[in-house]
Amino acid sequence: MAEPPNKEEIEKKEKLSSNELFKLAFENKNPLIQTNFYKQVLDLEPDNRNALNNIAVALYHQNRFHEAIEYLNRSIELYPTYGLAYANRAHCFNQLGNIEQAFKDVDRAIELNPNLEWAYSIKGNLLTKQNKFEEAEKQLQKAIDINPNSPHAYFNRAYFKEETGKYEESAEDYKKAQVLGFDNETLLYNNLAVLSRRLGEYDKALEYLEKVKSVNPDFPNLYGTMALVYADKSDDDNFYKYLKMALDKGCLAWNYLSDPGFNNYRDTQKLKDLMEPYQKKYNA
Repeated sequence: MAEPPNKEEIEKKEKLSSNELFKLAFENKNPLIQTNFYKQVLDLEPDNRNALNNIAVALYHQNRFHEAIEYLNRSIELYPTYGLAYANRAHCFNQLGNIEQAFKDVDRAIELNPNLEWAYSIKGNLLTKQNKFEEAEKQLQKAIDINPNSPHAYFNRAYFKEETGKYEESAEDYKKAQVLGFDNETLLYNNLAVLSRRLGEYDKALEYLEKVKSVNPDFPNLYGTMALVYADKSDDDNFYKYLKMALDKGCLAWNYLSDPGFNNYRDTQKLKDLMEPYQKKYNA
């Protein structure tokens, strides 16, 4: 979650340059362009906590989670009571599979800012991944109670409902998140593709993935999801084609081996030979 521009500071002539850059970054939808603008802000104001936070958001929208964490570390070192930075770092650790550290950060965020709905949304997502569905639902509902217009809360509740088999309700929540302005279109369309795939609507899933490609053709999970759609369709050639593209783009495909789409490939030497070099490079 990004911090909005400070209108009062924008009006200050002595800070017009940095705040104008911040405003340009915040209003842009392309995370690559956002990253560039926020870096220019930090060139002028290295300790600007909002710019440090927001560049991390732009980076994690590009799946550059390790880099995002570096900026959030700087923000927390400078401002140790900045709850939003802890919440965003929790989100990054969550995406990297470091659930223990994610819980530590999200609990710290809630301690510092009990009304930060983003933190409860992340905690709900973490609990969903642990199959602690009753507690996850409570956390996600709390996020929505705090802010009924939070796109992130609805997005994470959509994922929860998908994981608990409530597919129609999941689709409603994803669409609600979109209407409310969810700020990561690539992830939204990718998740809608995953949901369509679970419903056996493979052509619809591929349509959503084309939307992902039109927004960000470098989004790694796009090709991973596409590979699994073709696996479901028993199209081995396209499965391997798009899986290799996903790995080339940085998708950690080995984290998804429990997905039913891998059932016909999981124990094959061909899949192991394809994934092994990427896993070694990632763990190096």
